[in-house]
Amino acid sequence: MKYILLLQILLFILITAILGCGSENSSLINEPQSSETSVKASKSITVSDQRIENLTEGTKLGQRIPDVKMTLLDGTKITTGELVRDGKPTFLFFNAIFCPMCREELKKLHTIYPDYIGQVTFFSVGTDPTETLIDLNSQREQGGYAWDISVAGVGMLSSLNVVQQSTKIAFNENGLIIYRKGYGEGSISEWEEVMNKLSATISNSIKYN
Repeated sequence: MKYILLLQILLFILITAILGCGSENSSLINEPQSSETSVKASKSITVSDQRIENLTEGTKLGQRIPDVKMTLLDGTKITTGELVRDGKPTFLFFNAIFCPMCREELKKLHTIYPDYIGQVTFFSVGTDPTETLIDLNSQREQGGYAWDISVAGVGMLSSLNVVQQSTKIAFNENGLIIYRKGYGEGSISEWEEVMNKLSATISNSIKYN
């Protein structure tokens, strides 16, 4: 009788251990991808729709963008939270005048962005504290660029985990991050797809209002 009881206890412990390992593996599978992993797949630039109240704030694809501040050319302060509240899908390009990759990518973005003016809000965000808004505006005027310029507010770069120039982040009208790429990553066709995604959210909201 004692042996039977002992066997039952051992069997219970074994089953519990097996089930415990299974649940741990499931939680690992469901963990969100990091931005570095996600950018390797072309399909990663789109994220399925989610209810905004269920979104976790963060800097990865599928998370809600943190509320951070920028300063515009006229001195106006604007936050990502305000852009979301106004229902403005936004593309952020983190720029530095001295950065040759930034100059190259801005020229490429300029070939497609004019088609999305009024549908997608675009900011070239200065990241170098030695470059003023006047400097950034001169670069914009020389290139004939149609987007707005700004400089990153206090804590913006760290809050968005931006550690290098040429970082690109796009979020939709709900603040959902649908695209993120780093230095030198991305292409005209990819950015055009992102712009189409962002502008489509505006079209749908107009259709159903």
